[in-house]
Amino acid sequence: DCRLLINCDPLREIENDKYIDYLQSLIKKNHLSKNVFFRKEYLSREELYDFINVSDIGILPYVHKSYISSGVLSFFLAAAKPVITTRFSYAAYLLPKDSATFVSFRNSQAISQAIIKLSTDRQYYAAIRAKLMILSQSILWKYKAKEYLQVINKVIEA
Repeated sequence: DCRLLINCDPLREIENDKYIDYLQSLIKKNHLSKNVFFRKEYLSREELYDFINVSDIGILPYVHKSYISSGVLSFFLAAAKPVITTRFSYAAYLLPKDSATFVSFRNSQAISQAIIKLSTDRQYYAAIRAKLMILSQSILWKYKAKEYLQVINKVIEA
């Protein structure tokens, strides 16, 4: 049983409308309306965390390599949830090759293969999650704060 939530950027509504219409026609054609949902609104941080925490996989198919940040990617990493993503700048910087499933830009076939692999190969899924749990400690503030305190204490002691 699979459900997909597509959260659309309301500020880019004009850009997204044609694409959303196309996706909705595919959903209808393939009888997937009980499995795919659209939201055209910003989520609060708490709502976003809630969605990520109940998710098994995050899919971030950015279409341009030049994107330099992604809060959603950071949140998935902090929750140690596997992601399928294109190799946009921030993802390539933040995620080692073995900690995410990277797919080519505009390659829906690669995304579907990655979804199947993460959904069916539990050992692979668990290995990715274990790597993300370790990696997440490098970006969470509670761990960064400890690192900063150690540096400050060394400076004070010197």
